[in-house]
Amino acid sequence: MALWSGRLLMQVGLTAAAVLWLVTGWLAYRSARRMDFAAHRETMLRNYTLTFLAVTARLLVPLMLLARLPFTDESPARLAPALIPVGQTAGWILNLIVVETLIRRRPGTVLRRLPG
Repeated sequence: MALWSGRLLMQVGLTAAAVLWLVTGWLAYRSARRMDFAAHRETMLRNYTLTFLAVTARLLVPLMLLARLPFTDESPARLAPALIPVGQTAGWILNLIVVETLIRRRPGTVLRRLPG
């Protein structure tokens, strides 16, 4: 789908996210097969983050639209299509930044088992 969008930013952003999703899925599978479950959990967090890209993009685009409206005379209907590629690309990048911060913040914090 990314390659048919016609917009370079969306093509590059979604293709990179798709490749990273495949790579993190493979790395998670490989670490699970090696019984390295700590690495598996961290890699799956990254994979889930990339999967969550669509949700984040759907939140970012309206927020960016609202942030730009006071500074432009253009209608929201004209601005929104221009912001979609930015939201799609920024979505997975922001998600990965948050997850990497959580993983690296303190060793073992993300990997604790939940009670129950």
